[in-house]
Amino acid sequence: MKLEPVDLLVLSKLFIQGGAPWTIRSVAIDICLSDSEIHRSLRRCEAARLLNREERSVLKRNFEEFILHGAKYAFPADLGGPTIGLPTSYGAPPLNKHIVSDQAVPVWPDSEGPVAGYALAPLHKAVVCAARKDSALYEILALIDVMRSGRAREVSLATEEIVRRLREDV
Repeated sequence: MKLEPVDLLVLSKLFIQGGAPWTIRSVAIDICLSDSEIHRSLRRCEAARLLNREERSVLKRNFEEFILHGAKYAFPADLGGPTIGLPTSYGAPPLNKHIVSDQAVPVWPDSEGPVAGYALAPLHKAVVCAARKDSALYEILALIDVMRSGRAREVSLATEEIVRRLREDV
């Protein structure tokens, strides 16, 4: 069973949930997907040893390793031209506090987006909807985009932030 980009969205949401109880339905509503998409994703994540379905928890060390070392190869960034959208990567929180640029920032294309930038295709079409609903999820997804598309300094800052967040409760 091969991982799909949507699996990073699902795992990120489950990580953000922490130990809070969740159902397939509640996750589906929170990240703008169907119940069946969540169910299939959970099966793939468990097979990839990124999720313990019995304990209903993300295997944080494995998730960390995949984000830091595998995401850019499994789901490389697809960069495009100028567009309007929701900032991502270093243009979004939390890195936008540390990296100031006078150039266009990467954005997930969205006609209702607040920023002009250059397109960075999201992991899945539901990412923008999910990010608008949950600021903590938005930040994790933006950090994952840094790992997929960033330059050395950006990746270094994102790595520190991802490690800090994933190891916080360990």
